Amino acid sequence: MQMSIKQRLGSAQNSRVGSAPVRPKTCRRFARTVRCEAAPPAGSSTSQPVAAEPAVGRLSGQSNIVAAPSKVEKVRDPVPDVELAKLKETLKKSRSAQQQYSTFTQEQVDTIFKACALAANAARIPLAKMAVEETRMGVVEDKVIKNH
Repeated sequence: MQMSIKQRLGSAQNSRVGSAPVRPKTCRRFARTVRCEAAPPAGSSTSQPVAAEPAVGRLSGQSNIVAAPSKVEKVRDPVPDVELAKLKETLKKSRSAQQQYSTFTQEQVDTIFKACALAANAARIPLAKMAVEETRMGVVEDKVIKNH
């Protein structure tokens, strides 16, 4: 007796109920193992880092140990007091605005959101032109559509 396609599909689905999920096959041909140097264990008297066992690649017998980059001391330019004061004032104003905004009703929030959306819609063409001029990438029309 021959089974129809619906019967075959039904029996195939029923046979998978309760079984382990099917895992996709992975390609091990291009898999690489990368090992890094490890720090010495706590209390160790050695000053040299302890290197992990060299990994032998499937395709070549070369070691895959990667040395950690040396730590570079970062030096930042000091921020002028005037700029720091402006930043603190801006943060103070934004916190105040956030407190006030949190008391708005949903209708007020919707009105503000609609005004922002209309303003962004009106500015999409000039913004697209500016983006293309600045980055020298893309097409103005595509950026207008993207920002719509």
